[in-house]
Amino acid sequence: MLTSQNPRIISLILGLAGGVALIAAMQLSTTRAGLIVYAASILLAATYVRASRIPAFRFRFEAVLIAFLVESVVFYAFIVAQNIADRSFAGPLLGHAWRLTLIAALGATIAAVTALITRTTPRRT
Repeated sequence: MLTSQNPRIISLILGLAGGVALIAAMQLSTTRAGLIVYAASILLAATYVRASRIPAFRFRFEAVLIAFLVESVVFYAFIVAQNIADRSFAGPLLGHAWRLTLIAALGATIAAVTALITRTTPRRT
């Protein structure tokens, strides 16, 4: 059974799995399958949050945000490492900072909407 005792660990695992799936999708596909993987990982995180019946908005938001950010950072690190290996890395650190900030803002927006949608009512006993 899913537990809401520590959603951060499961969110971290979901994020790592999503990052690996995103890398695999981008390496194995000739189309832009990355958006499908992103959408699927957000749906999976939302399903986890809903199924575990996390009561507080803050914890639901945090669970989805952690999964999204870990997935995005894993994928971004892979892209940067690939560019360094190809010797096409010439960007300053400020260029990475604004991209990561944009990813965080997008993740916060998605997590807020997802946390609102996955609100549950208390169980009746």
